[in-house]
Parts: sequence; structure tokens; C-alpha cells
Amino acid sequence: MPKVRVTPIIGLPQFNGWSQVVESPPHSSVKAVLSVAIEGNQAGNVGRDIANFFSAQVIQTLEEFHSLLEEVINQAIENEVRILCAAGFFAGDHCAYATFNGAVLLRRSDKIGTILSSGNQLKLITGQVSTQDVVVFSTLPSARFFSEIEIKFTQGYDVDTIVTSVVPGLHAEENSSLSSLAFVTFDDTQSEPVHLNHTAVVSQPIREKSSSQKYSFSKTVQTNSPDISGKDSPQKPTESHAETSSEPFSVQVPQSDSDEGHTTFEEKQMTASISSDTEAVVDSLTASLEELITQPETKVIDIGEIISKFISKIGAVFALFFSLLSRVGKKVLPIVKKFGSVSISKIRATVTTSEGGASKAASMKTMLVETGSTFKSLLPNRDVYIETSNSKKLRNIRLAVLSISILVVLGVVAFILLSKRTAERESAQSAVAPFVERVKSAEQLAESDPVSARNDVQSVLREVEDLQSQYEADSIGFEIISTERAKIEALYSDISGLDALQELPIFYDLRLVSSDFVASKVLMDGTKLFFFDTEQKTAISLETTSKKAAKQTIPVEAFVDAALLGGNPLVLTDNGIGRAIFTDEGLDYNEVIADGDSNRLATLLATYDPYLYVVNPEKRNIYRYAETEDGFSDPIGWIQEIARGLEFSSISSIAIDGDVWLGTKSGGIYKFTRGRVQDFEIRGLQVPFESTVLVHTSDASDKLYILEAQKNRIVVLQKNGDFIQEISNTSLGSVTDIVVNDSGTSLFAISGSVLFKIDL
Repeated sequence: MPKVRVTPIIGLPQFNGWSQVVESPPHSSVKAVLSVAIEGNQAGNVGRDIANFFSAQVIQTLEEFHSLLEEVINQAIENEVRILCAAGFFAGDHCAYATFNGAVLLRRSDKIGTILSSGNQLKLITGQVSTQDVVVFSTLPSARFFSEIEIKFTQGYDVDTIVTSVVPGLHAEENSSLSSLAFVTFDDTQSEPVHLNHTAVVSQPIREKSSSQKYSFSKTVQTNSPDISGKDSPQKPTESHAETSSEPFSVQVPQSDSDEGHTTFEEKQMTASISSDTEAVVDSLTASLEELITQPETKVIDIGEIISKFISKIGAVFALFFSLLSRVGKKVLPIVKKFGSVSISKIRATVTTSEGGASKAASMKTMLVETGSTFKSLLPNRDVYIETSNSKKLRNIRLAVLSISILVVLGVVAFILLSKRTAERESAQSAVAPFVERVKSAEQLAESDPVSARNDVQSVLREVEDLQSQYEADSIGFEIISTERAKIEALYSDISGLDALQELPIFYDLRLVSSDFVASKVLMDGTKLFFFDTEQKTAISLETTSKKAAKQTIPVEAFVDAALLGGNPLVLTDNGIGRAIFTDEGLDYNEVIADGDSNRLATLLATYDPYLYVVNPEKRNIYRYAETEDGFSDPIGWIQEIARGLEFSSISSIAIDGDVWLGTKSGGIYKFTRGRVQDFEIRGLQVPFESTVLVHTSDASDKLYILEAQKNRIVVLQKNGDFIQEISNTSLGSVTDIVVNDSGTSLFAISGSVLFKIDL
């Protein structure tokens, strides 16, 4: 399955407008992405609830994806807000895209265009993913940027560049709270394959349930919802559809009125009749017993179902028995009464007398014939055998023996199955016991050595997963091991250091100071923050306690980078280095280092009082200046030994705490001491760095803070390389720089004009 990477762009929230990009749980085998916006009262609260609900769901099939979207829409309706969304579902090389007041843009090879859009209705299409695809999920308000995005793609720009160019325009709008864009790309790296359940999506109206409802198995998916925003909908709900195809997506698919291709699943009721043939019932019982005794051991047996089946058949035997007694009683009683009216003594006298024997014999014959006819009329049209008292007793004994035999057989079978289940339970408990003990030891170790504890629990988890696969045919053992596995996963989640934030808290919006300000760099001195817009060559200072802000223009031709020295920013330009001093009256800017070979074409600037470091890829070196009373000393080449594999052109960040830390565009982190490279190895990080990283630290901190925007995360490490924490959120994908306060309790991240604050 190609790895799915999501880069979000969201608008600035308002009281009645809120937007976000939400993903399925981390490390899920199937990926789901939702670009969503909420409009209405308490939009932020409702939106966060919906985002939390979506991100907590683990889905595996298209039907579950469709049901999840319906539930999200229903939640919005119940809270009397308007929802706008576009969503994607990725499983292996298969995918599904859906919109509700949203749109989807697809770039495949040299083709690009909108493949799906809808108003106040849910539309869904399915297809296959190419690793070269770029998919953009958008709410309707932000879909107006599609034309700009198409032009950028046509001109050959990559996703990161396009995102950077779209953010300022989106944030510059008067109301961008309903704008949400999710750029989805696919890495060539293959993870564990996922098999998609191709069961088609069941179409049903939202919140319409009935016990006698018939479900139509169809390629059509339609969900119409009333517009509850208080405004007239710009588009009347029309019938929508989804298509399933192995080909790339088609924009329009005609809707057929015929029922071809549809299969209706109706509720069916199973009825059982009681046979009047005793032998048939007994044969059925015998066959069922033989089936039970001879079935394979690997078959999962439901004891309740077996006992229920046999009890129902025994009931049939007794029902037959009492039915026969009732039927015979009803037929025989009139006959007995008929015969009772005849005097036995009279018959005996008639038969034995010699007088008038012929005539009386004829009379008796006539009476017997009439009685026989009456008897025959009372019986059903089949032979009837009159039982003697002995035969009736014998039959009752046989029925009793049969019933007792069946009960004995059932008891024996139940005992055997119960014994088997007990043995299976004991076997599973014995197999999992060593892992339980190892987990307890790791839990105790977590306080003193969290890295080792994580590794131990992770190792146990892998072994328990293997053990669980061995018990797939054993329902009891599988359940026991699944329970223990869930406990181990919960413990690992507690000590793993993985912190997936549903939403980043906004600390300040720089548009309150300058409507078109887009920060690319942030510095911190005590409680004061400095933001720099390198394109407009402007800076904003912000007091974090009072939130008092001021904007200043930096009088330079080209702004490259900035760093703090002595509480004031030093600015690296293409024509030397200057110092910017913020005052109440304005900005004092003076050049402190003239243009020279050491700083010409330099890319990065860093300080460690009283030293200034300049990264110069052209010279393949880092130059150091020392500040004195008379200014700055001449530069010296600081690097004494070049690290193996380090390309100066790939250096993306520099941080200094006495040692020099370099981050690269390929995810590498290098440590230098006195100009020489030092061994540095990261331990305990599940997913290694593979893209551009920005490293932040200081001499007052014992931690490294690494931003990897392409993976939407900030990683915290000990300076010996041990993993501590990973903070993830889709909004981190557009963050350009981070700083941490002196106490190490708060991290500030800047994205365009929005400043986030994360408690550590």
C-alpha cells in the first residue's frame, strides 16, 4: 500500500465558522482523510466533536466509510449547524472519494481537473490510486483556489510550493473560516498490503430506520439533507451517484431508471413444520447427532445453538405424541359411546338363543354393519390399529427410552465440549502468561528508562500478535489473547510518547497587526517574539504576556535569515549582515558586518553569545565571528572535519547550544563539537526522519525539538538521541518555524499569520 501524506491548509476560525483537516488514527492500515468546515453557532465546539469522532473511528470497508460520513453529517444536523466536507478513503491501491458541499481535484500524470463536486448532498466515487497522483479535497468556499492550483501544477510546481503560495491568499480573505484544503500525495514506499472489501455501499437515507426496511445493493449513493444554515441553498438537492471502476475517475455517469445491476436483499423468515411421521423426526434427530459427532475439530461450535436445535426436535417428538393421543381420543370417544348404548347381555342372548336364530342373526349383522360404517366415518382415510394396553405401555416405554437417550447424548456432548473449551482456555492462558509478566516488568521500568520500556513492550506486542494468529481457529483462546493484546496496546499507547492532537490551540493572529503578513521565521527572547516576513522584508514584535505587537520595515534589498544576539535581531542579507533594534519610536537598522567572501551567498544564521555563525554552502564551511567592543572580528572557518554524507547544499537548519546541530533536507541530524563531527544516533523513534527537518535547542535545554512538516509532526529527543515525545497534527504540515520558551513548557509554531502554542 502506498504511504499517504496529507498537507493541510485551513482558514482562520471565527465564532460561527471553523475548519480542519482530519485523518484516521495513526498507524492504521486503511487511511481516511476528511477536509471539513462547520458553519453555525458554536461552530468550533461542534467541529471539534465531529473531528474527534472521525479520527477515533477505525474503518476497513467502503460501506463503513460511507456510514461514517452519514453519521458525521447527521451529527451536524442534530447540532443545527451546516457542514461542508470532502473525504477520501485509501486501502491498498483502491480508493473512494466523497463530497458534501465540497469538491475533489485530481492530478494524474499530465491531466488535472475536478473529478467530483456536490452541493447539499453526498456523492461518492471509487477507483484506483497511482503513486504519482495528487488529490486535493476541498470545501466549496476554498474550491475557488482550484484554478490557481491547476495553473501551478501545469507550470511544474511541487505540492509544498503550491501550499506555500495558497496560504497567504486564503488567509488574506475577510472570512476564511469555512475554507479547508487537504493535499494528498503518495510515496512509492510500500507498506503492508491491505485487501479491500469490495462489498458495495448500502444506500439508505440519513436517520431513516425501519425494522422491515429493504436494503438495495446498488452503485448509487444518495444522501439529501435539509439546509439548516438559515440560508437558501444555492443548489437544489439532486440525485447523486457513485461509480465503481478499475479505470481512473469519470466526472459524469448517467443514472439509469432500470433495475438492472441491482440486487434486493429482503428479510426472510424461516419456518419449521412438525412432521406427523414419528420415524422422520427420529431420523432427523439421529442425523443431527451424527453430524455433531463427526464434524471436524477445527470447526467453531456454538453449544447454545446445538442444544437449542436438539431441544426443538425433542419438543417435536413430544408434540407429535400428545397430538396422536388427542386425535385418537377424539375419534374413539364417540365409538365407545355408540357401543355403550348396546346391551352386552342382549347381544350375548341374541347370539346364543336357538329360537328365531336366523332372523336375530340377520338383525345383529345389520347392526354391526351400521356400527362399522359409523366407526369408519369417524376415522381418517387410512388404516387404524387399535392398541392393546400392553402395546400402549410398550410404546410409552420406547418413547421414554428415546427421550432419555437423547438427553444423555446431549449431556455427554455438552460435557465433552465444555471440557474442550476449558482445556483451550487453560492453554491460551498458559501461553500468554509469560508475556503478561514481561509487560509488568516493562511498566515498572517506564519511570526510569522509558526508551527500554517502550522497546520491551513493542517486542512483546509483536510476539503476542504472532501468538494470536496461531489461535485464529480457537475462539476461546483467540478471545483471551485478544484481551491481553488490547491491554498491552493500551500500555504502549501510554508510554509511547505519541501525542496526536485533534486541534492546535491558536495563540495569536498576526493579521491583527498586518493583514498580508506571512511569517517564515520566528525568534524568541524571554517573553518577546520576533516574526519575519522575508518576502515583504517586514518584522513584527509581540509580547507574549500582554500581546502588545508592533510592525517594522527592515530597509534591506534581500532578506535571507535572522538570529538573536544580545536581545536584538541580526539580519543576514545578500549584501552583508545588519542589526535591527526595535524601539518605541521605530526600528534602528545598522550594518555590522560588510559583504565578504564568508557571508556572500550564505543561507543560514545562528548565534551563541558572543559568537555569530554563518552557513555558506558555496564555501562548504561554517564561519564564526566573535563580537567585541569594537564590532565583530574577522571570520574563521569553524568546520574542522566534514561529516560523512553531509551535503552543505542540503542543510536546512542550524541550532547552537555550545555544540552545533545541523538538520538536512533528507531528515539527517548532525552534531559537531569544536568543529568536529560527533556520533549521534536516534533511539526509540518508530518512524525515522525522511524529509526536511528544522532543529531547535538552546544551552538552557536538555532536549532537541525537531519539526518535520511533511510528516505533520514535532519530535522531542534527549540530546543523547533517546526519543521522548512525538506531537502530530495535520496543521503542522504548513508550519515554517518553531521556538521553545526558556522553561521548556511551551512551544510556539508559526503557520502563515497564525501562531500556535503547544504545552509541553
